[in-house]
Amino acid sequence: MDTVRAMYAWASDVHRGNLLPPECSNTFHKNRDERSGDSGTGLLGEPDITVGMAADFLRACDLHQLPIFALLICYGLRAGEPCMLFHEHIEDGWLKVVCLEKLEYTTKGKRDKWLPLVPVIEKSLGIHGISGHVAVGLLLRRRYAGKADSPLLGTSLAKLIAEYEHRTMGISEAAGREEIRQTILREAGGLDYDAISREFQRIRSQLGWPDTATLKDFRHLFATCMQNSGMPERYIKYLLGHTQGREAIVHYAHLNQIRQHYEAALQSQMKPVIEALSTRLGILGL
Repeated sequence: MDTVRAMYAWASDVHRGNLLPPECSNTFHKNRDERSGDSGTGLLGEPDITVGMAADFLRACDLHQLPIFALLICYGLRAGEPCMLFHEHIEDGWLKVVCLEKLEYTTKGKRDKWLPLVPVIEKSLGIHGISGHVAVGLLLRRRYAGKADSPLLGTSLAKLIAEYEHRTMGISEAAGREEIRQTILREAGGLDYDAISREFQRIRSQLGWPDTATLKDFRHLFATCMQNSGMPERYIKYLLGHTQGREAIVHYAHLNQIRQHYEAALQSQMKPVIEALSTRLGILGL
C-alpha cells in the first residue's frame, strides 16, 4: 500500500511525474479537514504547519538545509522552484524567480516574480557582504556536490545555456530535451525535487511530525501569514505566482510597495521564524 501511495504521489506531482489527467485525482490525498483533525473547522483551523513549527524546523536545519527551507518558508515557493534559482537572478536586494526560455523551463503558470530579500535571508544564502566577487551559477546545490560527479559545478547560467543548446541540437522530442536539461543541471551540482523532499522528510522525522505534514504546507503557511498581516490580495497573488485577474485596475496599478508590505508581514506574522533563522545562522557560524 505504501508503494502504491508513493506512486500516486509521484504521478500527480507536476515537478516529477505529472501523469494524471485533470479529471483524475490522487485517491490517497486527504483533504485538509481529515489531515488536520480539526473536527470540520476547515479553513477556520490552524495550518497543518504553524509558525512555531516552522521556527522549530529551521532550528533543526544544518548548513545545507537552511537556505533551502528559508526560501520555502519565508517566500512560499513551490517545492521545485529552488532548483532553478541562479546567482545571476539576484539584483539590488531582489531575488528573481523567472522562466528561462533558453533552457525551455517555465514556472508554473508561466509567471515571473521578484522577491524582496531581507538581510537575514541574504545571509542564509551566502550572498551577504560579498565584495569584489560576483557569484554565478546555481544558487543552491545538492549535498556533497563536487567536481568528481558535477563537472559543471560553478558554471555560469550563460555557459549552461550554451551547453544546453549544443547538446539539444537536432533533438526535437520534448522528453529528450528535458532529460538533457536535467542532466546538465545535475552536472552543475543542482538540486531536484526528490532531494529537497528527502531533506524535508529527514527533519520531519527528527521533529516527530506526522507523515501528513508536507512540503506544500510551508506554502499554505506563507499564504496564511500574508493574509493575516493585512497584505492586499494583489500582492499576495504576486508573491505566490498566481494570476492577477483581468480587471482594468490590474493593468493600471503598480505593486510599488511590495517590499514594505512583505517586511511588515514578516514582523507581524513570522517574527519567530526570522528569529529562529537568525539564531541558527549564528550557531552555524554564518
